[in-house]
Amino acid sequence: MQFDFSNWNYSFAKNTDPDRYADNCADMGLTIAMLPRTDYDSEAEGLRIMDALHDRDIRVIVKDGRTSWANEKDPGIYREDILATKRAFNEHPAFWCHCVRDEPYPKDFAPMGDMLDIMRENDCPAFVNHHPFYSLFKKTFGSRENYVGYLAEYTVRHGLPLVAYDRYTHMYDEKIMSPEECAWGLEEFYLDLNAYRAAAAGAGVPAWVTMLCTGHMMYRNPTYEDILFQITAAIAHGYSCVQWFYPFAHGYSEDNYGCPVDSYGERTEIYGYITRATRIVKDHLLEPLKGYAFAGVRHFGRSYGGTKEYVGEYGFGVESIWHGSGIIAEFSRGTDRKYLLVNNSDHSDRFRVTYPDSRQDYFAHLQRGGFHFVRAFDATKAAEQV
Repeated sequence: MQFDFSNWNYSFAKNTDPDRYADNCADMGLTIAMLPRTDYDSEAEGLRIMDALHDRDIRVIVKDGRTSWANEKDPGIYREDILATKRAFNEHPAFWCHCVRDEPYPKDFAPMGDMLDIMRENDCPAFVNHHPFYSLFKKTFGSRENYVGYLAEYTVRHGLPLVAYDRYTHMYDEKIMSPEECAWGLEEFYLDLNAYRAAAAGAGVPAWVTMLCTGHMMYRNPTYEDILFQITAAIAHGYSCVQWFYPFAHGYSEDNYGCPVDSYGERTEIYGYITRATRIVKDHLLEPLKGYAFAGVRHFGRSYGGTKEYVGEYGFGVESIWHGSGIIAEFSRGTDRKYLLVNNSDHSDRFRVTYPDSRQDYFAHLQRGGFHFVRAFDATKAAEQV
């Protein structure tokens, strides 16, 4: 399966050292990097950064002030800006797409669609990141299911290459938020994981999710297990990319508490968490899934976000011994299947996997967010033991 790692970037190309930025992206395991912001007067700086990223086999989302859309921008001016940005960047071998908008509101969809059509007419692939589903969207669309249908149709109609969104409520700081609010936040996290994947499936495009890699507002600084959990939960729910908010501090900001690369350009402990978790996932989770495609997901112990409860339909039993919960994801390649077990508990857990022949039962011990491929039942071995 194809899975990418990406980032948000709020710094400026003029203030960015190309090789240092590219090294940080590469060491973090990013495969698609967001270009620090460019404009008409910083194309050369942006291209030098793209050169450095290309040297490290990293594709680029261009974030240019001319293609970033706002309601007040006249379509004629926007078309001219698109063409200028296209001339500057689209022929570069690292170019992947243009970042057009982050978190549009319902009122933005119609005028933004006109701008996306201009992008498509001029062969400029566009990237849009959506809000999580919350009260404003419920008021506008009536339900999460209605919004899923709208988003799928909108994605197709305007030629967007993927469905992307952000949601951080699973990272509520327990010292600030009540237990009830934290429980609500986790449920909403899974409701959206299922909903936006459904929107992407309805449009026939990949699904991306932005996850948190810095303390922010009421969200806590992530631990290593938080980073690992966010990656493995996304993979187990059929996503194609985790996009980090946000690794690179663009200056001192009192409401962001621990960017992986701080405002002095120094790598923090969270940078190490991302580097280690990404390497482990690439080597031990994604490598075995090469050629496989996501086929379904179940929860056990406790089901979140409307996810179907696992009742043994994959041919084995599984349970948490230490009062937790887990995720079972199915991946297919032709008639072959692999089943991924992810620890969905808020603590390390011991899982028992059981088979029709109990002599093949075994235990798996996993940290939070830890993963394990369930062993295939050996029918021949079972028959020999009878």
